Amino acid sequence: MNFDEMIELSHRWNAQHHSCGTPTDRVRGLLMLIDPDCLADVGGFDPIFGLGNWEDDDHNLRCRLAGYSLWIADGAFLHHEGSATFKQMGLNYDSTIRRNKELICEKWGVSTVEHLFELKESDKPFSIPLAATPESSGHRVRIEGEIVDLVHQATDIEFCAFVVRGDQIATRAERLVLLEALSKAA
Repeated sequence: MNFDEMIELSHRWNAQHHSCGTPTDRVRGLLMLIDPDCLADVGGFDPIFGLGNWEDDDHNLRCRLAGYSLWIADGAFLHHEGSATFKQMGLNYDSTIRRNKELICEKWGVSTVEHLFELKESDKPFSIPLAATPESSGHRVRIEGEIVDLVHQATDIEFCAFVVRGDQIATRAERLVLLEALSKAA
């Protein structure tokens, strides 16, 4: 389909669906209209998710748990080149998806993302300030192109890979300190 055909399709789509809406549990973050009262109640996107992926699901969940409904404007037509920003920035999109999928499950205390949809309004809704910044341990490294906090954002696998890589641990004495700390934590 060329550009002119896509524009024609968008006009036809809008004409057929212009006054329709569909309730949903998920609205993608690339095009959202959020009521100011909702923003005041649940806040913005959680910065723990970094540059993106699963931050919109977390926001959707907080909205739903606070009693707001989510809708898709059926007449809207959006052409979106998936993950183009990640590609342009040289970031590994799949790695970010995996990392943030683990983060959202850990944050909400569920074993799989499917369990997020089982949470009820009485389950811990909370707000993220609009000006929130990600919590930092001071241990930030580049993983798959993205700067990631080893304590608050890295998955267990990413943390283990960092340790195994060993480029931050120069001497055998430093290895011993790390192993002793890991033994105490186990």
